[in-house]
Amino acid sequence: MPTTRHTPVPTADTGPAGAPTPANRAERRAARRGRSGAPGGPPAPRTAGPAPQARPAHVRADFAARRSG
Repeated sequence: MPTTRHTPVPTADTGPAGAPTPANRAERRAARRGRSGAPGGPPAPRTAGPAPQARPAHVRADFAARRSG
């Protein structure tokens, strides 16, 4: 018997529960979060943003200039 390596191709575009699979990554994430893929709802909350000051004052280059007047 010949051995062939091949991955099974799904016949329908459905997920594990039988619901249609969202087309792109954003829609898949929205579906996981329980939202619809269409824009128009409230924006997703930002969980992380840029730090207000990356380095402390004594490490900054202009610290000595400000201290000397």
